[in-house]
This record gives sequence, structure tokens and C-alpha cells, in this order.
Amino acid sequence: MIAEGLLNKQIAYDLGVSEATVKAHMTAIMRKLGVSNRTQVALLANHLALERDVLPGHDAHTSS
Repeated sequence: MIAEGLLNKQIAYDLGVSEATVKAHMTAIMRKLGVSNRTQVALLANHLALERDVLPGHDAHTSS
């Protein structure tokens, strides 16, 4: 949802949680990833997703 450019408020509505909950999770995610903004989270998430798709034996059509 971050990579799609959704705001915390939009994510909260879509997930049925409070905006404060989304903000708390985003803060924790950014801390864990060592980044300082949402753009960096989105870029890193896309990079990790691409790496996962090219792993040997990974079928992009299954969720594992």
C-alpha cells in the first residue's frame, strides 16, 4: 500500500484500523529497515520483492 502511494489515513480505512495504528507500525517498520521516510520504505520493499522473485526455485505465482 505504501508502494502504491496510499496515505496512512487511506491504509487505515482499507484495513479497518485506526490511523494511529498504521503510523505506529510505519514507525516500527522504518526503524527496523533503517530508513527515515516512506519513500525509502517503498523503494526498499520493491527492491526486496524483486530479489525474491529472482531467487532460484521461487515461483512468483505462489505465496510462500
